[in-house]
Amino acid sequence: MPGKMFFILVIVLEVLLSHTDGQIPGEYIASLKEGLPNSVQELERLTTLITNSSTTGNTNLSHTYHIGDFLGVAETTNSSLLSLLKNDSSVESIENNLWLNLTSTCMYADTVWNFASVWGLARISQRSKTTNTQYVYEEESGDGVLVYLVDTGVNLRHDFGGRVIQGPDVSRSQQGLRDSNGHGEHTAGIVVSSRFGIARNSTAIMIKAGDDTNDRLKNSNVLAALKWIAAHHTNLSKESNSSLAKSVINLPVASKLKSNALSRAISNIVGHQALPIVVGAGNSLENACKVFPANMTEVITVGAMDSEDNMWEKSNYGFCVDILAPGVQVWSDDSLPGSVGTYRNGTSVAAAHVTGVVARYLATQATMPSPAQVKTWLIDESTKDVLKVTPGTPNRLLYMGCNQSVTTVIPIQNITSALPINLTTIHMSNMSTAIPVTTTVMPNTTSHNSSMTTTAAHTSGMTTTAAHTSIMTTTMDHNKTTSVSNISSTETTASSTTMTPPPTTPSSSAMMEFSKRLTIFSIMAFLYLVP
Repeated sequence: MPGKMFFILVIVLEVLLSHTDGQIPGEYIASLKEGLPNSVQELERLTTLITNSSTTGNTNLSHTYHIGDFLGVAETTNSSLLSLLKNDSSVESIENNLWLNLTSTCMYADTVWNFASVWGLARISQRSKTTNTQYVYEEESGDGVLVYLVDTGVNLRHDFGGRVIQGPDVSRSQQGLRDSNGHGEHTAGIVVSSRFGIARNSTAIMIKAGDDTNDRLKNSNVLAALKWIAAHHTNLSKESNSSLAKSVINLPVASKLKSNALSRAISNIVGHQALPIVVGAGNSLENACKVFPANMTEVITVGAMDSEDNMWEKSNYGFCVDILAPGVQVWSDDSLPGSVGTYRNGTSVAAAHVTGVVARYLATQATMPSPAQVKTWLIDESTKDVLKVTPGTPNRLLYMGCNQSVTTVIPIQNITSALPINLTTIHMSNMSTAIPVTTTVMPNTTSHNSSMTTTAAHTSGMTTTAAHTSIMTTTMDHNKTTSVSNISSTETTASSTTMTPPPTTPSSSAMMEFSKRLTIFSIMAFLYLVP
């Protein structure tokens, strides 16, 4: 693509020099000047300089970068190289490598499934907070959209239904691709899982950028993740014979210190690759305009709110917050073996909600809109002036009304009992109380502009005594179907019930399944093509 070449050189030095909070001692990032006439050759020259500078054998090339027009390498070397680079005519600046904080906190206290924890799904589909709400979304929610998750990894559990793919581990973690932190698993659950997902028909690729127990990612690893995404997205666009494949990046990091290198990389991806990037505003209870990368105009910055329509007490605030979304006591998947899920708080939880909505929106578009158009759509569609926010913060609540004629509706008795429609099996080995399964047939009360409406009862087979009451309403509109599910949260003992679901149109079902399998196959093929 046209544009200036931007190179970045990441140096990991063994010497311990002075640093401030957030900086990593002895690790540096050197950015090359923009507009160098022989950028590739200059990068090769500096790479050779770094490799040959070691007289003690402590030079270690760890990363190379190519993010659209943005290239570079990462390496470990001796202290004398720092002086050489500072005086090199091709180097624009040198900065410390940084720890970037993941913008959520974990809450493991409640190990029992709690229906109130998925309140966010219902809240963002309603204009006002009422006691009788519905979670509304397209049945083909997120079809054909790829979500890039830069996080702590993911464990491929049944809840993802094959819609999450493990990308590379750019951090070279001793844990491998497995998520030992839990942040990545929780984020993926909010975006695509069958139980908690917003865009549950989209496909997500997890690029593991670390698993630090203090909920941090190295800036150099985040840059490596963005490099991989840029290359993968370029190949995907070529394969699909489209200038731009429908994709979005979830980047849940924040720092009080700015990285010039990461800033330029983000600007390059948004500007030249036209990929929207969603970030959390941060959890330090300060003006988001002082937090990076939340203060960048190119990204979508998300603050957190709670189930009472209050801005979260720890969420960063101010003019740089573009939108607010559920981020308090949100239940999603957990990486612990046998776990039924976990709570998390934070603006990265809220950002995951926005990422899911963006994926849904992209699925409704014939062509990929620009990142600026995506942000404008989010702001225009948001529910205005219903939240109690910190002064100076735009009063905008994420809203995901139905964008297609075919919808799925979940009526619920109150906002704290919402559950996603695809809950068919829950592993609940830690639960002391069973949840009932009941089946009801109701007349269709959903209005559609279609010529034919039929109603049938259906309850999916349960392998445990978990409750799942569902009422399916089928609306014929261009061979598409919609569902209505009523979820009971009463905790009393009952036996499982299994009924045969109503027949679907073979041509529609087969084509949808074929499309999903083809998409996943293509993505997995690219995982091997992109270095």
